[in-house]
Amino acid sequence: MDPIATFKQTFEDDNSDIEIDNLLDEDVYNYESQRRDQLASHLAQLKKYRDAGNGSLVNYTNERDLMQTCIDSDRTIVHYKLNSFERCRILSEHLEKLAQKHWESKFIEISVENAPFLVAKLDIKTLPVLIGYNHQQETFKLVGFDKLGNKDSFATADLERLLVKSNLLHSDPLH
Repeated sequence: MDPIATFKQTFEDDNSDIEIDNLLDEDVYNYESQRRDQLASHLAQLKKYRDAGNGSLVNYTNERDLMQTCIDSDRTIVHYKLNSFERCRILSEHLEKLAQKHWESKFIEISVENAPFLVAKLDIKTLPVLIGYNHQQETFKLVGFDKLGNKDSFATADLERLLVKSNLLHSDPLH
């Protein structure tokens, strides 16, 4: 018998390649479908955060509005500041970077001059003060730069690690 004809006949009789191709196609389809669902979920979550005003450091001038935002949001990070204080400006710069990266949390700042009730209630005597709320419960408080080596020159990543440890930020941000 002709070797080419024998090979050709063997190839035609062997459906294993076709079965493997079908399995691979099914795996690829399942992966693509799963990935599409993940991306759709991710985009829906980002849209929810964007619609809630997340993604930037928002300056409040009214403490009543600030308190309502803390009630309405799952994770809120509030910076109590004084515009003329250098350390407050430094902290605001770091918070702006984190807000753009971590849409899962709402970043707010308010001048202590606009928040006399909260300043008294929270007994704020040193600035800056950063307080984190997770489901309306205080889970983090930074007074000055005490947890950041008490230096003006700290890395944004250092502050980020503290906020992740307090469950105010995800270790793997959505953005």
